[in-house]
Amino acid sequence: MNDVDVVEERVRRAMRAFADRPVGPSTIVAPWVASLPTAPGSRRRVLLGLAAAAVVVTVAAVLLAYGPRSANPALGTRPSTLATERRTLSTFKVTYVPASPLSTPLLRQTGAILGRRLEALGARAVTVSVTGQALSVSGQAPGSDIARDVLTVGETLQVTVRPVLCEAPDPVPSPAGSEAPSSSAPLPPCAAAYQSDKQPDPAFGHYLSTPPSKVDSDPRATVLVPWAGNDDVRLVLGPSRLDGTAFTGTQVERKAGQWLVAVHLTPAGSAAWDTLAQSEFHRRVAFVVDGAAEPDPVIEPTGSSFASSDGVIQLPVSTEAQARGLANLLSFRSLPVVLVRTSEVVIGPGLKHQRR
Repeated sequence: MNDVDVVEERVRRAMRAFADRPVGPSTIVAPWVASLPTAPGSRRRVLLGLAAAAVVVTVAAVLLAYGPRSANPALGTRPSTLATERRTLSTFKVTYVPASPLSTPLLRQTGAILGRRLEALGARAVTVSVTGQALSVSGQAPGSDIARDVLTVGETLQVTVRPVLCEAPDPVPSPAGSEAPSSSAPLPPCAAAYQSDKQPDPAFGHYLSTPPSKVDSDPRATVLVPWAGNDDVRLVLGPSRLDGTAFTGTQVERKAGQWLVAVHLTPAGSAAWDTLAQSEFHRRVAFVVDGAAEPDPVIEPTGSSFASSDGVIQLPVSTEAQARGLANLLSFRSLPVVLVRTSEVVIGPGLKHQRR
């Protein structure tokens, strides 16, 4: 028996009880009583008719509220969106400590950035608290995939800007008996013939990509990284010249039919970018996010001489979707410190109660 059947049964019982009650002069005081038939049988029939009409009206109201009954949910009751949403929410709480001691203001700044990242992933009711050197974030995530993402969001999304030295092919299989490609061996310099030509330097086919952890932790190193959207080509990049802490925000624009991501810089970041742009004039630079290169804009490709960016970098992309995706990646910038996750609790559909 569903909700509508229960309501109908209760209405029938109430009307039956009402109809069976003895009717006396003092029971009904409405003016229309006098117009009812005086014979007991006639009056009973009238009251039963009124009761039946009340049942019809009540059932109609219930059907309008809940939808027609059906064994097929697609044709029957409409589930509550709010209730369904609540059933799919995961509750999380994650605690981090900085790798080295921090001042409370810097730790709070880190927490604010972390909170914005979580909200960008779709988390809700995010709260951030700082107790001593412990930084805790909690909230709700709609779905187990996002809930798992929040466990590592504080340890990822490092952004650096590096000059492109040359392109490189994917690792090639080593001949039998020869040494396998390595990710730890020092990288050779790019051959002169490939530094300005957009052709992969074959010498790098014997090297694996630099692990993302090393890309993030060693900004002075030359690195070999994947190139997002290019399955067969990687990029050899020089030392980082600025990182995501130089960004204050992003904006998606469209000018002359071209989609652009405008990256706004701090005063120090603007000066660092201008130094990079002047030294790499008409050359490519790469924005590296979590160990992979995103766009590789050419510094002022049509300019005849260097000009200051005035605190805004314009990154051209092909589509609006790419522009919004890149803007989202860059808008939350690098964390100003390295965080270590010390504990987590995630409770939700499809997830076990996780602790560490």
